[in-house]
Amino acid sequence: MRINARQLRISVHTEALHRHLSAFTTLVVPRSMTDGYGKVARTVPLLGDLLNPDDAISVVNAMLQPALSGDITDGQWDPTQQQWVDQH
Repeated sequence: MRINARQLRISVHTEALHRHLSAFTTLVVPRSMTDGYGKVARTVPLLGDLLNPDDAISVVNAMLQPALSGDITDGQWDPTQQQWVDQH
């Protein structure tokens, strides 16, 4: 399922405001939260290429950073290609 850049930006900013969080463009995950990631990821077929938490966080940030910073205002994140693509 593709993710719309504009909708992603609005959703994340709205949720951050609701939770009284500072604006952000990069997801930072404390090491203590990634300790059991590999074990759980191995049980999820879609995560077969992302068993390392640092790799997974890199993919998430590749999606988030351009949308949240406004570098990408239109387009969709294609999870298969792991990149932003034109909407059309």
